Amino acid sequence: MDIEIFVHGVPNGQSFWGKEEDRNYFGNFYGQSNSDVVKYLIQTRSSNGKAYCYYNYLVYQNVIGSDGREGSYFGLSIRFDAYCKDFIGIYKILDVVFTAHVQNKILKAQNGKYKYVVADFGSASELMGNIKDAIWKLLQSMLTNESVCNLGGFVIGGGNLPTSNIYEISANVVETTLKQYGKIALSPYYPTGREKSIAQQCDSKLQSVKQQYEDRYRVAINAQEQTNRSLQNSLASAQRECAKLQETVAGKDRIIVQKESDITNLKYQIKQIGQTKKTIENLNLIKAPITELANVFGGQGGQGGEDKSFSVKRVIPIVNFLVNLAILLFVLILVALLMFKLPTKGESSDKPLRDSISVLLDENETLKKQLYPIGKDGTPTEEIFNTFSSAKSVRIDVQGYNERNKHLEKGVKYSVKVLHSQNPEEGNWEISGGEIIGGHEGKSIEFIPKDDNEVTIKYSNSNGETESRRLKVKKIADQ
Repeated sequence: MDIEIFVHGVPNGQSFWGKEEDRNYFGNFYGQSNSDVVKYLIQTRSSNGKAYCYYNYLVYQNVIGSDGREGSYFGLSIRFDAYCKDFIGIYKILDVVFTAHVQNKILKAQNGKYKYVVADFGSASELMGNIKDAIWKLLQSMLTNESVCNLGGFVIGGGNLPTSNIYEISANVVETTLKQYGKIALSPYYPTGREKSIAQQCDSKLQSVKQQYEDRYRVAINAQEQTNRSLQNSLASAQRECAKLQETVAGKDRIIVQKESDITNLKYQIKQIGQTKKTIENLNLIKAPITELANVFGGQGGQGGEDKSFSVKRVIPIVNFLVNLAILLFVLILVALLMFKLPTKGESSDKPLRDSISVLLDENETLKKQLYPIGKDGTPTEEIFNTFSSAKSVRIDVQGYNERNKHLEKGVKYSVKVLHSQNPEEGNWEISGGEIIGGHEGKSIEFIPKDDNEVTIKYSNSNGETESRRLKVKKIADQ
Protein backbone atom coordinates (compact mmCIF):
# COMPACT_ATOMS: atom_id res chain seq x y z
CA MET A 1 0.00 0.00 0.00
CA ASP A 2 1.32 3.44 -0.99
CA ILE A 3 1.25 5.99 1.87
CA GLU A 4 2.51 9.61 1.73
CA ILE A 5 2.62 12.26 4.51
CA PHE A 6 2.35 16.02 3.92
CA VAL A 7 2.71 19.20 5.99
CA HIS A 8 1.30 22.43 4.54
CA GLY A 9 0.16 25.90 5.64
CA VAL A 10 1.05 29.60 5.56
CA PRO A 11 3.79 30.38 8.14
CA ASN A 12 5.11 33.34 6.11
CA GLY A 13 3.55 32.90 2.73
CA GLN A 14 2.44 29.50 1.45
CA SER A 15 4.72 26.59 2.44
CA PHE A 16 4.65 22.86 1.59
CA TRP A 17 6.53 19.72 2.70
CA GLY A 18 6.00 16.33 1.06
CA LYS A 19 5.86 14.74 -2.37
CA GLU A 20 6.11 17.52 -4.95
CA GLU A 21 3.44 16.17 -7.31
CA ASP A 22 0.69 17.18 -4.83
CA ARG A 23 1.88 20.78 -4.17
CA ASN A 24 -0.89 22.30 -6.32
CA TYR A 25 -3.59 20.26 -4.58
CA PHE A 26 -2.60 21.47 -1.10
CA GLY A 27 -2.24 25.01 -2.41
CA ASN A 28 -6.03 25.12 -2.75
CA PHE A 29 -6.47 25.11 1.04
CA TYR A 30 -4.90 28.57 1.38
CA GLY A 31 -7.27 31.52 1.14
CA GLN A 32 -10.41 29.58 1.96
CA SER A 33 -12.92 31.52 4.08
CA ASN A 34 -13.27 29.03 6.92
CA SER A 35 -14.13 29.62 10.57
CA ASP A 36 -13.65 25.97 11.66
CA VAL A 37 -11.43 25.41 14.67
CA VAL A 38 -10.51 21.96 13.31
CA LYS A 39 -11.79 20.43 10.09
CA TYR A 40 -11.14 16.79 9.18
CA LEU A 41 -11.57 16.54 5.41
CA ILE A 42 -11.63 13.12 3.75
CA GLN A 43 -11.51 13.32 -0.05
CA THR A 44 -10.91 11.03 -3.01
CA ARG A 45 -8.78 12.39 -5.83
CA SER A 46 -7.05 11.25 -9.02
CA SER A 47 -3.36 12.12 -9.53
CA ASN A 48 -1.37 11.04 -12.57
CA GLY A 49 -4.14 8.62 -13.54
CA LYS A 50 -4.26 6.92 -10.13
CA ALA A 51 -6.96 7.19 -7.45
CA TYR A 52 -6.02 8.25 -3.91
CA CYS A 53 -7.83 9.00 -0.67
CA TYR A 54 -6.58 11.99 1.38
CA TYR A 55 -7.14 12.41 5.13
CA ASN A 56 -6.58 16.11 5.91
CA TYR A 57 -6.31 17.52 9.45
CA LEU A 58 -6.87 21.30 9.05
CA VAL A 59 -6.65 24.11 11.62
CA TYR A 60 -8.13 27.41 10.37
CA GLN A 61 -9.47 29.56 13.17
CA ASN A 62 -7.18 32.02 14.97
CA VAL A 63 -3.97 31.06 13.13
CA ILE A 64 -1.44 33.90 12.62
CA GLY A 65 1.64 33.89 10.39
CA SER A 66 5.13 34.40 11.77
CA ASP A 67 4.95 37.97 10.48
CA GLY A 68 1.75 38.59 12.52
CA ARG A 69 -0.59 38.44 9.52
CA GLU A 70 -4.11 37.14 10.17
CA GLY A 71 -5.94 34.50 8.09
CA SER A 72 -3.31 31.76 8.06
CA TYR A 73 -3.88 28.00 8.48
CA PHE A 74 -2.02 24.74 9.25
CA GLY A 75 -2.55 21.25 7.75
CA LEU A 76 -1.39 17.64 8.30
CA SER A 77 -2.38 15.16 5.55
CA ILE A 78 -1.99 11.42 4.82
CA ARG A 79 -2.48 10.04 1.32
CA PHE A 80 -3.49 6.38 0.75
CA ASP A 81 -3.90 4.55 -2.54
CA ALA A 82 -6.76 2.73 -0.80
CA TYR A 83 -9.61 3.59 1.54
CA CYS A 84 -9.07 3.21 5.30
CA LYS A 85 -12.35 2.40 7.00
CA ASP A 86 -11.09 3.40 10.45
CA PHE A 87 -11.48 7.14 9.75
CA ILE A 88 -11.72 7.95 13.47
CA GLY A 89 -8.41 6.16 14.16
CA ILE A 90 -6.60 8.22 11.52
CA TYR A 91 -8.14 11.40 12.98
CA LYS A 92 -6.82 10.50 16.42
CA ILE A 93 -3.33 9.82 15.00
CA LEU A 94 -3.25 13.26 13.31
CA ASP A 95 -4.66 14.97 16.43
CA VAL A 96 -2.02 13.31 18.69
CA VAL A 97 0.82 14.26 16.33
CA PHE A 98 -0.47 17.85 16.15
CA THR A 99 -0.48 18.09 19.95
CA ALA A 100 2.94 16.42 20.41
CA HIS A 101 4.99 17.72 17.45
CA VAL A 102 3.23 20.88 16.16
CA GLN A 103 2.09 22.80 19.22
CA ASN A 104 4.88 24.88 20.80
CA LYS A 105 7.27 23.71 18.07
CA ILE A 106 5.67 24.99 14.85
CA LEU A 107 2.63 26.80 16.29
CA LYS A 108 2.78 28.57 19.65
CA ALA A 109 -0.33 29.42 21.66
CA GLN A 110 -0.54 33.20 22.20
CA ASN A 111 -3.54 35.10 23.61
CA GLY A 112 -5.99 32.40 22.55
CA LYS A 113 -4.49 32.12 19.06
CA TYR A 114 -1.82 30.06 17.28
CA LYS A 115 1.21 31.88 15.87
CA TYR A 116 3.85 30.33 13.63
CA VAL A 117 7.34 30.19 15.14
CA VAL A 118 8.89 28.94 11.86
CA ALA A 119 8.87 30.87 8.60
CA ASP A 120 9.18 27.87 6.24
CA PHE A 121 8.65 24.12 6.56
CA GLY A 122 11.64 23.30 4.35
CA SER A 123 14.01 24.98 6.79
CA ALA A 124 12.60 22.89 9.69
CA SER A 125 13.57 19.47 8.30
CA GLU A 126 14.14 17.96 11.75
CA LEU A 127 10.63 18.87 12.86
CA MET A 128 9.19 17.51 9.60
CA GLY A 129 11.08 14.24 10.09
CA ASN A 130 9.75 13.86 13.63
CA ILE A 131 6.18 14.38 12.36
CA LYS A 132 6.63 11.77 9.62
CA ASP A 133 8.18 9.18 11.96
CA ALA A 134 5.47 9.62 14.57
CA ILE A 135 2.66 9.19 12.01
CA TRP A 136 4.34 6.06 10.54
CA LYS A 137 4.68 4.38 13.89
CA LEU A 138 1.08 5.06 14.84
CA LEU A 139 -0.22 3.86 11.44
CA GLN A 140 1.73 0.59 11.69
CA SER A 141 0.12 -0.16 15.02
CA MET A 142 -3.38 0.63 13.75
CA LEU A 143 -3.69 -0.59 10.15
CA THR A 144 -4.85 -4.14 9.40
CA ASN A 145 -5.93 -5.85 6.22
CA GLU A 146 -9.55 -5.67 7.35
CA SER A 147 -9.39 -1.88 7.88
CA VAL A 148 -8.56 -1.00 4.24
CA CYS A 149 -10.21 -1.59 0.87
CA ASN A 150 -9.56 -0.52 -2.71
CA LEU A 151 -11.14 2.63 -4.16
CA GLY A 152 -13.23 0.83 -6.74
CA GLY A 153 -16.75 2.25 -6.79
CA PHE A 154 -15.75 5.56 -5.09
CA VAL A 155 -16.64 8.82 -6.82
CA ILE A 156 -13.76 11.23 -7.31
CA GLY A 157 -14.45 14.27 -5.00
CA GLY A 158 -16.38 17.22 -6.42
CA GLY A 159 -19.61 19.19 -6.02
CA ASN A 160 -21.38 19.36 -2.67
CA LEU A 161 -19.49 18.85 0.61
CA PRO A 162 -21.50 16.94 3.27
CA THR A 163 -20.64 17.70 6.92
CA SER A 164 -21.21 15.90 10.24
CA ASN A 165 -20.04 15.70 13.83
CA ILE A 166 -17.12 13.26 13.90
CA TYR A 167 -18.25 11.51 17.09
CA GLU A 168 -21.83 11.02 15.92
CA ILE A 169 -21.39 9.61 12.41
CA SER A 170 -20.76 5.90 11.77
CA ALA A 171 -18.10 4.30 9.58
CA ASN A 172 -20.73 2.90 7.19
CA VAL A 173 -22.27 6.36 6.68
CA VAL A 174 -18.83 7.89 6.01
CA GLU A 175 -18.01 5.18 3.43
CA THR A 176 -21.42 5.53 1.75
CA THR A 177 -21.06 9.34 1.60
CA LEU A 178 -17.57 9.08 0.04
CA LYS A 179 -18.82 6.66 -2.59
CA GLN A 180 -21.65 9.09 -3.45
CA TYR A 181 -19.94 12.50 -3.16
CA GLY A 182 -16.21 11.69 -3.07
CA LYS A 183 -15.65 13.84 0.05
CA ILE A 184 -16.93 14.61 3.54
CA ALA A 185 -15.97 17.14 6.24
CA LEU A 186 -15.98 16.02 9.89
CA SER A 187 -15.21 17.86 13.12
CA PRO A 188 -15.88 17.55 16.83
CA TYR A 189 -17.02 21.19 16.68
CA TYR A 190 -19.81 20.56 14.16
CA PRO A 191 -23.32 20.41 15.71
CA THR A 192 -24.79 17.02 16.48
CA GLY A 193 -28.13 15.85 15.10
CA ARG A 194 -29.85 16.83 18.35
CA GLU A 195 -28.27 20.26 18.25
CA LYS A 196 -29.30 20.63 14.61
CA SER A 197 -32.86 19.65 15.50
CA ILE A 198 -32.95 22.20 18.33
CA ALA A 199 -31.49 24.82 16.01
CA GLN A 200 -34.10 24.03 13.37
CA GLN A 201 -36.89 24.32 15.96
CA CYS A 202 -35.50 27.64 17.14
CA ASP A 203 -35.24 28.84 13.55
CA SER A 204 -38.81 27.73 12.91
CA LYS A 205 -40.07 29.57 16.01
CA LEU A 206 -37.98 32.60 15.10
CA GLN A 207 -39.45 32.65 11.60
CA SER A 208 -42.96 32.28 13.02
CA VAL A 209 -42.47 35.15 15.47
CA LYS A 210 -40.84 37.22 12.75
CA GLN A 211 -43.79 36.58 10.44
CA GLN A 212 -46.25 37.57 13.20
CA TYR A 213 -44.44 40.84 13.82
CA GLU A 214 -44.20 41.51 10.10
CA ASP A 215 -47.96 40.92 9.76
CA ARG A 216 -48.69 43.23 12.70
CA TYR A 217 -46.34 45.82 11.32
CA ARG A 218 -48.00 45.60 7.90
CA VAL A 219 -51.46 45.98 9.47
CA ALA A 220 -50.27 48.98 11.52
CA ILE A 221 -48.69 50.58 8.45
CA ASN A 222 -51.87 50.06 6.40
CA ALA A 223 -53.99 51.55 9.20
CA GLN A 224 -51.65 54.52 9.48
CA GLU A 225 -51.70 55.07 5.73
CA GLN A 226 -55.50 54.92 5.75
CA THR A 227 -55.59 57.44 8.62
CA ASN A 228 -53.21 59.69 6.72
CA ARG A 229 -55.38 59.51 3.60
CA SER A 230 -58.46 60.31 5.68
CA LEU A 231 -56.70 63.29 7.29
CA GLN A 232 -55.52 64.51 3.91
CA ASN A 233 -59.06 64.26 2.54
CA SER A 234 -60.41 66.12 5.58
CA LEU A 235 -57.75 68.78 5.18
CA ALA A 236 -58.55 69.20 1.49
CA SER A 237 -62.27 69.46 2.30
CA ALA A 238 -61.59 72.03 5.03
CA GLN A 239 -59.40 74.03 2.66
CA ARG A 240 -62.13 74.03 0.03
CA GLU A 241 -64.71 75.11 2.61
CA CYS A 242 -62.37 77.83 3.83
CA ALA A 243 -61.89 79.06 0.25
CA LYS A 244 -65.67 79.21 -0.20
CA LEU A 245 -66.10 81.14 3.04
CA GLN A 246 -63.33 83.53 2.03
CA GLU A 247 -65.09 84.10 -1.29
CA THR A 248 -68.33 84.76 0.61
CA VAL A 249 -66.58 87.24 2.89
CA ALA A 250 -64.99 88.97 -0.09
CA GLY A 251 -68.39 89.21 -1.80
CA LYS A 252 -70.07 90.68 1.28
CA ASP A 253 -67.16 93.07 1.74
CA ARG A 254 -67.74 94.30 -1.81
CA ILE A 255 -71.45 94.75 -1.03
CA ILE A 256 -70.56 96.75 2.10
CA VAL A 257 -68.24 98.98 0.08
CA GLN A 258 -71.00 99.55 -2.50
CA LYS A 259 -73.55 100.33 0.24
CA GLU A 260 -71.17 102.78 1.87
CA SER A 261 -70.67 104.44 -1.53
CA ASP A 262 -74.46 104.70 -1.96
CA ILE A 263 -74.75 106.24 1.51
CA THR A 264 -72.10 108.83 0.63
CA ASN A 265 -73.96 109.75 -2.57
CA LEU A 266 -77.26 110.07 -0.73
CA LYS A 267 -75.69 112.25 1.94
CA TYR A 268 -74.37 114.48 -0.82
CA GLN A 269 -77.85 114.73 -2.36
CA ILE A 270 -79.31 115.62 1.06
CA LYS A 271 -76.75 118.38 1.34
CA GLN A 272 -77.73 119.72 -2.10
CA ILE A 273 -81.43 119.60 -1.18
CA GLY A 274 -80.71 121.51 2.04
CA GLN A 275 -79.01 124.25 0.04
CA THR A 276 -82.02 124.38 -2.34
CA LYS A 277 -84.42 124.67 0.61
CA LYS A 278 -82.45 127.61 1.97
CA THR A 279 -82.74 129.31 -1.45
CA ILE A 280 -86.53 128.76 -1.52
CA GLU A 281 -86.87 130.12 2.00
CA ASN A 282 -84.92 133.25 1.02
CA LEU A 283 -87.16 133.72 -2.06
CA ASN A 284 -90.25 133.37 0.09
CA LEU A 285 -88.95 136.19 2.28
CA ILE A 286 -88.73 138.64 -0.68
CA LYS A 287 -91.74 137.35 -2.63
CA ALA A 288 -94.38 139.19 -0.55
CA PRO A 289 -92.62 142.61 -0.57
CA ILE A 290 -92.08 142.42 -4.33
CA THR A 291 -95.73 141.55 -4.94
CA GLU A 292 -96.90 144.31 -2.65
CA LEU A 293 -94.58 146.81 -4.32
CA ALA A 294 -95.84 145.79 -7.76
CA ASN A 295 -99.49 146.26 -6.63
CA VAL A 296 -98.71 149.67 -5.17
CA PHE A 297 -97.10 150.89 -8.33
CA GLY A 298 -99.83 149.38 -10.44
CA GLY A 299 -102.57 151.23 -8.36
CA GLN A 300 -100.80 154.62 -8.59
CA GLY A 301 -100.68 154.39 -12.38
CA GLY A 302 -104.54 154.76 -12.54
CA GLN A 303 -104.59 158.26 -10.77
CA GLY A 304 -104.34 161.64 -12.66
CA GLY A 305 -101.79 164.34 -12.14
CA GLU A 306 -98.70 165.25 -13.98
CA ASP A 307 -96.33 164.92 -11.02
CA LYS A 308 -97.64 161.44 -10.04
CA SER A 309 -97.48 160.20 -13.68
CA PHE A 310 -93.88 161.25 -13.75
CA SER A 311 -93.16 159.15 -10.58
CA VAL A 312 -94.75 156.03 -12.00
CA LYS A 313 -92.68 156.18 -15.14
CA ARG A 314 -89.53 156.43 -13.11
CA VAL A 315 -90.43 153.41 -10.94
CA ILE A 316 -91.80 151.03 -13.64
CA PRO A 317 -88.35 149.88 -14.89
CA ILE A 318 -87.37 148.95 -11.37
CA VAL A 319 -90.60 147.04 -10.89
CA ASN A 320 -90.16 145.23 -14.22
CA PHE A 321 -86.66 144.26 -13.22
CA LEU A 322 -87.80 142.86 -9.90
CA VAL A 323 -90.68 140.97 -11.50
CA ASN A 324 -88.37 139.45 -14.10
CA LEU A 325 -85.98 138.50 -11.33
CA ALA A 326 -88.80 136.80 -9.42
CA ILE A 327 -89.87 134.91 -12.55
CA LEU A 328 -86.29 133.76 -13.15
CA LEU A 329 -85.96 132.53 -9.59
CA PHE A 330 -89.31 130.75 -9.91
CA VAL A 331 -88.09 128.97 -13.05
CA LEU A 332 -84.89 127.92 -11.25
CA ILE A 333 -86.92 126.57 -8.34
CA LEU A 334 -89.14 124.64 -10.76
CA VAL A 335 -86.11 123.11 -12.47
CA ALA A 336 -84.67 122.15 -9.07
CA LEU A 337 -87.96 120.55 -8.09
CA LEU A 338 -88.01 118.52 -11.30
CA MET A 339 -84.38 117.45 -10.86
CA PHE A 340 -84.64 116.38 -7.25
CA LYS A 341 -88.28 115.26 -7.44
CA LEU A 342 -89.33 117.24 -4.40
CA PRO A 343 -92.50 116.01 -2.65
CA THR A 344 -95.76 117.88 -2.63
CA LYS A 345 -96.46 120.71 -0.23
CA GLY A 346 -96.66 119.68 3.40
CA GLU A 347 -94.11 116.83 3.09
CA SER A 348 -90.47 116.97 4.14
CA SER A 349 -88.39 117.42 0.95
CA ASP A 350 -85.49 115.21 2.10
CA LYS A 351 -87.56 112.50 3.81
CA PRO A 352 -87.35 109.93 0.93
CA LEU A 353 -83.60 110.38 0.75
CA ARG A 354 -83.24 110.07 4.50
CA ASP A 355 -85.39 106.92 4.45
CA SER A 356 -83.15 105.42 1.73
CA ILE A 357 -80.06 106.25 3.75
CA SER A 358 -81.61 104.67 6.84
CA VAL A 359 -82.38 101.46 4.91
CA LEU A 360 -78.84 101.33 3.51
CA LEU A 361 -77.31 101.89 6.93
CA ASP A 362 -79.44 99.10 8.39
CA GLU A 363 -78.40 96.70 5.58
CA ASN A 364 -74.76 97.68 6.03
CA GLU A 365 -74.83 97.02 9.77
CA THR A 366 -76.59 93.67 9.21
CA LEU A 367 -73.82 92.58 6.80
CA LYS A 368 -71.14 93.66 9.25
CA LYS A 369 -72.79 91.71 12.06
CA GLN A 370 -73.00 88.62 9.85
CA LEU A 371 -69.29 88.83 9.02
CA TYR A 372 -67.95 90.08 12.34
CA PRO A 373 -70.34 89.25 15.28
CA ILE A 374 -69.78 91.35 18.41
CA GLY A 375 -70.29 90.06 21.95
CA LYS A 376 -71.86 91.86 24.89
CA ASP A 377 -68.47 93.22 25.97
CA GLY A 378 -67.87 94.75 22.53
CA THR A 379 -65.26 92.17 21.44
CA PRO A 380 -65.63 89.82 18.46
CA THR A 381 -67.19 86.54 19.51
CA GLU A 382 -65.28 83.27 19.35
CA GLU A 383 -67.70 81.86 16.75
CA ILE A 384 -66.24 83.79 13.83
CA PHE A 385 -62.72 82.83 14.82
CA ASN A 386 -63.72 79.17 15.07
CA THR A 387 -65.20 79.41 11.57
CA PHE A 388 -61.87 80.55 10.16
CA SER A 389 -59.64 78.90 12.74
CA SER A 390 -57.29 77.55 10.09
CA ALA A 391 -56.60 81.09 8.90
CA LYS A 392 -56.43 82.84 12.35
CA SER A 393 -53.46 83.25 14.64
CA VAL A 394 -53.28 83.07 18.41
CA ARG A 395 -55.38 85.80 20.10
CA ILE A 396 -55.66 86.99 23.70
CA ASP A 397 -59.22 87.76 24.87
CA VAL A 398 -59.78 89.84 28.04
CA GLN A 399 -63.29 89.34 29.41
CA GLY A 400 -64.86 92.50 30.87
CA TYR A 401 -62.46 94.78 29.00
CA ASN A 402 -64.24 98.05 28.05
CA GLU A 403 -63.83 98.04 24.27
CA ARG A 404 -65.59 101.41 23.87
CA ASN A 405 -63.46 103.40 26.32
CA LYS A 406 -60.40 101.18 25.76
CA HIS A 407 -59.23 100.95 29.37
CA LEU A 408 -59.04 98.66 32.39
CA GLU A 409 -59.96 99.74 35.88
CA LYS A 410 -57.16 99.52 38.41
CA GLY A 411 -57.77 97.01 41.21
CA VAL A 412 -60.57 95.17 39.36
CA LYS A 413 -60.18 91.44 38.61
CA TYR A 414 -60.29 90.41 34.94
CA SER A 415 -60.31 87.00 33.20
CA VAL A 416 -58.07 86.26 30.22
CA LYS A 417 -58.18 83.31 27.82
CA VAL A 418 -56.31 82.33 24.67
CA LEU A 419 -58.11 81.73 21.37
CA HIS A 420 -56.99 79.67 18.34
CA SER A 421 -54.06 77.98 20.12
CA GLN A 422 -53.19 74.43 19.05
CA ASN A 423 -52.13 73.49 22.61
CA PRO A 424 -54.01 75.92 24.91
CA GLU A 425 -53.61 73.69 28.00
CA GLU A 426 -49.80 74.04 27.74
CA GLY A 427 -49.92 77.84 27.80
CA ASN A 428 -47.60 79.97 29.92
CA TRP A 429 -48.63 83.53 30.91
CA GLU A 430 -46.61 86.59 31.88
CA ILE A 431 -47.89 90.01 32.90
CA SER A 432 -46.32 93.39 33.59
CA GLY A 433 -48.21 96.21 35.28
CA GLY A 434 -50.50 93.74 37.03
CA GLU A 435 -50.70 90.67 39.29
CA ILE A 436 -51.75 87.17 38.18
CA ILE A 437 -54.15 85.45 40.59
CA GLY A 438 -53.52 81.71 40.89
CA GLY A 439 -51.37 79.81 38.37
CA HIS A 440 -49.45 81.15 35.38
CA GLU A 441 -50.24 78.15 33.14
CA GLY A 442 -53.19 76.87 31.14
CA LYS A 443 -55.56 78.32 28.59
CA SER A 444 -56.90 81.03 30.94
CA ILE A 445 -55.83 83.14 33.94
CA GLU A 446 -57.17 85.93 36.20
CA PHE A 447 -55.30 89.15 36.98
CA ILE A 448 -55.67 92.55 38.69
CA PRO A 449 -54.20 95.75 37.11
CA LYS A 450 -51.69 97.47 39.44
CA ASP A 451 -50.08 100.05 37.14
CA ASP A 452 -51.63 103.51 36.57
CA ASN A 453 -50.89 103.54 32.82
CA GLU A 454 -51.00 100.17 31.09
CA VAL A 455 -50.83 96.37 31.45
CA THR A 456 -48.94 94.05 29.07
CA ILE A 457 -50.09 90.40 28.82
CA LYS A 458 -47.88 87.77 27.13
CA TYR A 459 -48.81 84.18 26.14
CA SER A 460 -46.60 81.32 24.86
CA ASN A 461 -46.69 77.50 24.61
CA SER A 462 -44.48 74.52 23.70
CA ASN A 463 -45.53 74.74 20.03
CA GLY A 464 -43.75 78.07 19.72
CA GLU A 465 -47.01 80.05 19.54
CA THR A 466 -46.68 83.51 21.13
CA GLU A 467 -48.90 86.56 21.46
CA SER A 468 -48.92 89.74 23.55
CA ARG A 469 -51.47 92.48 24.18
CA ARG A 470 -51.09 95.95 25.72
CA LEU A 471 -54.12 97.43 27.50
CA LYS A 472 -54.56 100.93 28.93
CA VAL A 473 -55.46 101.36 32.59
CA LYS A 474 -57.85 104.09 33.70
CA LYS A 475 -55.97 106.36 36.11
CA ILE A 476 -57.35 106.91 39.59
CA ALA A 477 -57.68 110.63 38.88
CA ASP A 478 -59.93 109.84 35.92
CA GLN A 479 -62.28 107.60 37.90
